[in-house]
Amino acid sequence: MRKFIPAGILLLLYCPVSAQEEGQGVRKEFNSTGHIIQFTPSVRNFSIPLPVNAILQENLDGRLLYRTTVKRSALHGVWQSWYQNGQTCDSGRLVRNIPDGEWMIRNQAGQLLALRTFNAEGYYRVLEEINRPNPKRNFYQLGQLALQNRKLAFSYLQADYSFPDKSRDPAFHSLRELVLANHTGQSYRPVFEKGLLDGLYMNFFDNGLVKDSGIYQKGLREGYWIHRESPSSVIIAGSYRHGSKEQEWKIYSPEGRLQQIMVYRKGTLRWQKQFGD
Repeated sequence: MRKFIPAGILLLLYCPVSAQEEGQGVRKEFNSTGHIIQFTPSVRNFSIPLPVNAILQENLDGRLLYRTTVKRSALHGVWQSWYQNGQTCDSGRLVRNIPDGEWMIRNQAGQLLALRTFNAEGYYRVLEEINRPNPKRNFYQLGQLALQNRKLAFSYLQADYSFPDKSRDPAFHSLRELVLANHTGQSYRPVFEKGLLDGLYMNFFDNGLVKDSGIYQKGLREGYWIHRESPSSVIIAGSYRHGSKEQEWKIYSPEGRLQQIMVYRKGTLRWQKQFGD
């Protein structure tokens, strides 16, 4: 069996160890008692410190807890974490700490709870336009929004916009702590902190019924969407344009009977009609 580790790659397994990476000034600390892994320094777009280049994975009670890769002190590549029963908790791909493509979350029974689609390249393009809004030329609606309200435009790039429960979570100091917190099922915090929604977006109830579904286009809702608060609640369906409700929206009973029609213009309700039983 080989006794060396290939240059630039460090496989981190759950065991007590402390080492200094030559030439990098990066210290790795593993605490077998507190189950904490910490690294310095931290990098932009992610508050949990990471090593320079590594394949990271940790075990809990003999089962894999999470696995990911780090490149130049940033999460880069496939991310996946698991519940203790072996079911996947969340999975996706990151490019320099920014999610790219489909990101999926499941419960311990394996039922899909949420699907998000992100665009890493689009994130940096939109971010540049928000940082330097041009009143004469904007390629993205968030860039246009930044001309009136830059803080609001930035808020669409935060992870707590994609996963609102994140705002109620405490700060985490290790990947292990974050992953274990997600196992409670009360809220979900992604391993990334910024991203641009761009594509299919869906939430599901535990029974598999769709909670809400639609498309994001460069950070804003676009086209036809459906929403419902619970499996037994009314269904609200209609279209968005640049993130605002537009044209005709309808409310249906849980059985599919039309109850109300509303007409919007740029997010403002202009007309509505209710239907009796």
